[in-house]
Amino acid sequence: MMEKPRVRIYTDYKSPYAYVANKRLFELEETYGVELEWLPYTLRIPEFMGTVEERRPHFWRKVRYAYMDARRFANAQGLTMKGPRRIYDRAGPANSDSSLSGFSA
Repeated sequence: MMEKPRVRIYTDYKSPYAYVANKRLFELEETYGVELEWLPYTLRIPEFMGTVEERRPHFWRKVRYAYMDARRFANAQGLTMKGPRRIYDRAGPANSDSSLSGFSA
């Protein structure tokens, strides 16, 4: 028997765009009988965009737009996408007892 063609998928598993692209990739697998090889990675954002504290308001506007755009694409596929939940306050984890308010020991 002939081996299935393999399609390598390099995906940033934290990316909202990668999340909404998965549905089409699974359709590719079903329609053409290919084998998907998942090769996850994550971008090292602080290396080229600075730390969270260093980022300017314009950066955060771009982030909000990116999530809005990804949600629009997800909704068109019948998917629901929610952004990450913050587990810290603006004072930072070291300065606040409320930083772990969603967790219990």
